[in-house]
Amino acid sequence: MNAPEKILVLGIGNELRGEDGIGIYLARKLKALSIPGVRVEEHSGEGTSLLERLSQYNAVLLLDCVYADRPLGEIVEIDLTNGFLSREQVYSSSHQFGVSEAVRLAGVLGKLPERCRLVGIV
Repeated sequence: MNAPEKILVLGIGNELRGEDGIGIYLARKLKALSIPGVRVEEHSGEGTSLLERLSQYNAVLLLDCVYADRPLGEIVEIDLTNGFLSREQVYSSSHQFGVSEAVRLAGVLGKLPERCRLVGIV
């Protein structure tokens, strides 16, 4: 019998920085639903601690505000299982060593979850 899948939903951002708090807001709404088998947490987006969180789960869904050449409010879903978030997909981050860098490094180090996706709101 297989062990239960460890799933993490991680709301990323800073609620004190306007739209950058959307990931935190969404995480709080999801946490209130108490979905069985899913852990929901908030995260600042700081890359080194994010790297550690990614390596502890089989599946991770990241919720974040993104800056991209798309209409405001558009929802962007990106598969990160290849360990790469291109600048064409999301071209800016408010984090110095943030989501993109943590995902890339997790891929290189073999610490990326089997399933990893980013859902961003432009």
